Amino acid sequence: MLRGTVPQLLALKATHEGDEEELRPEPGIPAPCRLRSGHADPRSKIGRPSKYVQDYWRKKYVRYLLVREECSRFADQQEYLANALPSLVNLRNLFGITAAQQATVDMEELGTPLPTGITAKGLPHFPTPGKAPGKVAATDKRRMLERLHFEYGYLCSFSHVLAEANLLRGIFDKRSKRRDDARASEADIKEKYQMIVVSPANLNSCLCVAQATAELTLLYPNDLDLSAIAIDTWNTMCEANSLARIVWALRAKSVLGVIS
Repeated sequence: MLRGTVPQLLALKATHEGDEEELRPEPGIPAPCRLRSGHADPRSKIGRPSKYVQDYWRKKYVRYLLVREECSRFADQQEYLANALPSLVNLRNLFGITAAQQATVDMEELGTPLPTGITAKGLPHFPTPGKAPGKVAATDKRRMLERLHFEYGYLCSFSHVLAEANLLRGIFDKRSKRRDDARASEADIKEKYQMIVVSPANLNSCLCVAQATAELTLLYPNDLDLSAIAIDTWNTMCEANSLARIVWALRAKSVLGVIS
């Protein structure tokens, strides 16, 4: 049977895993200038393959296997089946994935025996948000990711069936018969929606961008402009929101070397 498979900061780390060495500043070349001058554009070469791109390929390949096994008799899938595999092999080679790793996916998903002389070598799964903190050492970074994951889980509940999310959907959805139970004006409902759903979602996005910027200062400690922008951003966010102050205390403050 087929068994196909972010917090956001770990996703950022994994995305750049293959290019981190290439993007380190060279003597005499400021870090922001290196990409503009073409010294190390990650689009020009893959470098060390990252878990991010390899997991992307795995998902595309498993989808191909699904279509091949389930829809091989369907006329409207024949063009896809004829063209998909060569494209996937080219992409596999580009991402540094071996034929042995492809054969291992076949074994894991379909039970296909490995070819003679091939040793199983699995592809890493890019961690989902719930698993990502466990990939990090028990430091302030993990505590920060675990705290942000709680907020992530709450916002994701609006796409699932948790009780509070269902209750609020019944109030916010204009088609719901429970909307009248709120006994609130249209303006009040819109204000609550902004406060409970939209604002926290926007805040979490801003928090992750701000912290990603702070983490970059560890790679570029001599870029004073980058550090100044990160500190100014966090100062503004901490004035406006308690969650920002929590994340600041858990991790951002130490990363930026701020003494208070």
